[in-house]
Amino acid sequence: MPTTTPVDGVGHPPLNAGQVSVPWLVDHIQMEVNIGPDTPEDQVERYARVYLIGLVGGFLFPDKSNRWIQGMWLNMLLGDWDEIGKKSWGSAVLAGIYRELCTCSRLGAKQVGGAMFILQL
Repeated sequence: MPTTTPVDGVGHPPLNAGQVSVPWLVDHIQMEVNIGPDTPEDQVERYARVYLIGLVGGFLFPDKSNRWIQGMWLNMLLGDWDEIGKKSWGSAVLAGIYRELCTCSRLGAKQVGGAMFILQL
């Protein structure tokens, strides 16, 4: 990960107060995808982890702007592969939805965040 300076001098920084920029992550995923049968296993694992970070942080636990992924997901997804699969991701998503529903029901709230597509389902 680069420092907190904007990429190529334009845009917003890829890191901001413990958050990762979703546009920066997507750009770098698209640039680095060259996986074939002869790709080393560590490179495939690295790409899979970055993809999971985007999926979990940007799709299952999005913020209201859909531009930042919370840094706490980085720690959870950079551990042992077996431990990642043992976590109760469905319960965590449901808890996140309930938290967002409580937050948006407060006086003065203008938006709701979280995986609201699950409520639509």
